Amino acid sequence: MFGAGDRFLLNGGGLGIVGSRNVDQEGEAFTRQIAELCAYNRMPVVSGGARGVDQTAMNTSLDAGGLTIGIVAENLLKKSVERKNRHAIAEGRLLLITPYHPNARFTVGTTMDRNKLIYAMADYSLVVSAEHKKGGTWNGATEELRRDNPRTVFVRTGGNVPQGNSKLLELGAIEWPEPIAKNNFKGQLTEIAASNKPLKKSC
Repeated sequence: MFGAGDRFLLNGGGLGIVGSRNVDQEGEAFTRQIAELCAYNRMPVVSGGARGVDQTAMNTSLDAGGLTIGIVAENLLKKSVERKNRHAIAEGRLLLITPYHPNARFTVGTTMDRNKLIYAMADYSLVVSAEHKKGGTWNGATEELRRDNPRTVFVRTGGNVPQGNSKLLELGAIEWPEPIAKNNFKGQLTEIAASNKPLKKSC
């Protein structure tokens, strides 16, 4: 593993926030709301740094003074010296890590493969938007749900969510709680996760 930032952040768990690159406005607003809740509760946001949900979650957390772990699939060196990231790394609020060479270029394979690390680093995860049987978000979530002892996978619900979100519920994911308690955010998630342990299902 290669990294830039305070390794202490690896001990903090957090909420993995993932979703489509082409997220709609409703999904983007939802992502910002949850990332701000994480920052308020000092819960690290764990994500992949890709365009769309990932970048929105990470940037919102950092803007709100929160802690963020980015598991990147490409060009760690370049990302670590970008102005915003550089300052957050210096403040001990951002850790960027990768299982690939720090100068690695983008490939679909590395992007897909790093998804399992997002789930591994977080206490639980939240899928904001997923296309059905298509893309890295779907593949990462279903791979986690297939494991013998999966982490809890929450999913955004509602009238305008993509079909993939609903299908993930059928495979063992859990509805994101509404309303969410601002001052007992982690406690509420832990309680729900403990009482709704996902069953292993065929994906």
